[in-house]
Amino acid sequence: TVRVALAGGPAAGARDFTVEQAGMDVAATPEVMPGDGYEFKGNAQRVVLTCATPGAVIRYTLDGSEPDEGSTVAPALGFNVFDTTVIKARAWADGMLPSGTATARLVRLQSLAEALDVPLWEVATDAEGGWTVDIDTSNAGGSSARSGAITENGRSAMTTTVSGSGTLKFRWKASCEDSPDDNAPWDHLVFSADGENKAYLDGETDWIEATVELGAGTHALEWAYAKDFYGAAGEDCGWVDAVSWTPTVAVEGGASIPVAWFENQGLVELGGTAADAASADPDGDGMTTAQEYVAGTDPNDPGSVFAVRLAIDGGNPVVDWAPELGGGRTYRLWAKRSMEIGRASCRE
Repeated sequence: TVRVALAGGPAAGARDFTVEQAGMDVAATPEVMPGDGYEFKGNAQRVVLTCATPGAVIRYTLDGSEPDEGSTVAPALGFNVFDTTVIKARAWADGMLPSGTATARLVRLQSLAEALDVPLWEVATDAEGGWTVDIDTSNAGGSSARSGAITENGRSAMTTTVSGSGTLKFRWKASCEDSPDDNAPWDHLVFSADGENKAYLDGETDWIEATVELGAGTHALEWAYAKDFYGAAGEDCGWVDAVSWTPTVAVEGGASIPVAWFENQGLVELGGTAADAASADPDGDGMTTAQEYVAGTDPNDPGSVFAVRLAIDGGNPVVDWAPELGGGRTYRLWAKRSMEIGRASCRE
C-alpha cells in the first residue's frame, strides 16, 4: 500500500492505493483453532490463530467486521473468548497480497439457568423432550429457554425451587395453537407453583411479563409446555426468559417489603433477619422500619417524617405530602365535609 498526494481539482489530497504486480503471491489464509462451529462449556475458550506463510502478521476481529491493517494483531499464544463469538482473521506479509478471510463461529453452551438469567439456580428438565437453550430467541438479546419437541398428549417441563416469600417475575412467549377456552386448553404454556397453576399462555403471543407473589416456605416452580391429543400450530413451543426473584418480608397491613431494602439500609445485622428488622425502630422515632418503608421515610433518621400539608388555593382545598413516591406507592386520602358522612378519594 502506498500513499499518493493528488494536487488540484476536487480529488486533491492524499489517497492510499494498493499496488499489485502481476503474479504476486498471496499470503496464506489463517487457520482458526478450534474451528468453525466448535461448542464449548465454561466461562472462556482459548483461540489460536496460525498462518502457513512465514513471517506473516495475523489480524482479527470479534465483531463480525472484516479485518484490515488497523485490526488487532493476534498474539502467538492466542486469546480468550467468553461467549458465542464470530472470529474473522486475515494475514499480511511483506511483498505479498493480503490473504483471504478465515471465519469461525465458536458457540458457548449455556446452562438453562444462565439462559433464564438466574445463573446460580439449579434448573432441571426432562431427559427426553426437555427444555433447551435458544441462543437465537430472547426477550432482550442473549438467549432464552425453549420447550422441547413433544408429540400429542406430551409435556415438556422445566423445574426449580425458591425459598421464602417474595415476588417472582419472568417473561415468556408462545407459538402454538390458540385455545378458544382456557378451561379446555389446546397446546399451551403453563406456570405453576407448588402444584397450583398461576399463569397460562397460548396462541401467537410475543414476550409478556408474568408476576407471581409467593408466601413463606419452599416453593416448587414449574414451567411446562403441554400438547393436547391432536394438531399443532406455529413453532409448537414456548420460551421463558428474564427470570427474577425478589425475596420479601410480609408485614402487618399486607405490605411486602423487599429484603434488599433492609440490607441497603444496614438494618440486617450478622445473625439477624429482615423479619427481625421489620419490627425494629433504630432511630427511636416511634415508627418501625416497616412503617418507615411504607411512608417512604428514612428508618435511620428521626427527623425524616411523612408530612401532609393542607392549603387553600382559589377557595379550594389542596393537599400534598412528602416524601412523594409517585408510582412507588398508592396514597389514599380520607376526608369529611363539615364532619358529616365521610367521603373518600384515592390518588395513585
